[in-house]
Amino acid sequence: MKIYKLLILFSLALLLLGNTAHAQIVTEEEPQPKERPSRDYEDKAWKWNNFYFGGFPVFGIGGGNAGLSISAGISAEAGYFVHERVSVGVRTSYIFSNYRYGNNSSQKLHLIAGSPYLRGYIWKGLYGQAEYQISNLLGSINDPTFNADFTLRNNSLLLGGGFHDGFENGFGYYIGIMFSVLNSGTNFTTNPEFRLGFTYRLPNKE
Repeated sequence: MKIYKLLILFSLALLLLGNTAHAQIVTEEEPQPKERPSRDYEDKAWKWNNFYFGGFPVFGIGGGNAGLSISAGISAEAGYFVHERVSVGVRTSYIFSNYRYGNNSSQKLHLIAGSPYLRGYIWKGLYGQAEYQISNLLGSINDPTFNADFTLRNNSLLLGGGFHDGFENGFGYYIGIMFSVLNSGTNFTTNPEFRLGFTYRLPNKE
């Protein structure tokens, strides 16, 4: 009987030690710091090398028996590739024209235009483009018998296309032609409009 009592006491002692050890092992887990988004994810959301800039100068001269006309200006654009073959952008233009005729008579024009556009590359460097242009023409007439200032506005839809070389990375150029197919007033530029410009696409940002 004494042996059985000893075994029972020994078993109870083991159970008590096991519960005590388990109570000592269980501890509260320390909160883990939240993982920050990886750099690769940020780069995929907004790619630096998808931005590009460009533009072209504008210069013209004409004349005849009626007088002499000189025009000069610049057109600049900025865009972003939303897809490998599709880009969206904004183009702005400013052109100054001075037309002299008769004796001490002149007409000065300031053309200011802005236009968002959508450009899709069809095959290699060939592209098609749709552009909505908002134009303001500010003019003044200086004549010995008549002086006047005027402002004209016109909204137009331009459709066309061209060829763009070197648009993958770095410097490139493009040649295009745009047709004004819809106007809210008088078109202030030639129709069709021929364009020759240069672009620069930003390199990969490491």
